[in-house]
Amino acid sequence: MAKKKTVIKFEGTIKEWLLKISHEPKIYMKKPKGRAMYIWHEKNDDWFNSVARKGKTSGWHLKKDLPSLVDMYMRQGYELYIDNINE
Repeated sequence: MAKKKTVIKFEGTIKEWLLKISHEPKIYMKKPKGRAMYIWHEKNDDWFNSVARKGKTSGWHLKKDLPSLVDMYMRQGYELYIDNINE
């Protein structure tokens, strides 16, 4: 059976949202009519996390700094989302 991708607007806290980080771009921030900014970590590396538009690479951030970075983006109008792949 084919995989079906659903997009879920996240309604919890930044801390809860960041617990969903994986090695694949799965969680992201997006303005209502803007491009998505994905957050992920490299496989087997929980210390540094990348923040970039899909298909791009960007700067690395310490995991402990992500909550304040996400908060800054949210104050600029970004909303939190999760890509959920259902089988």
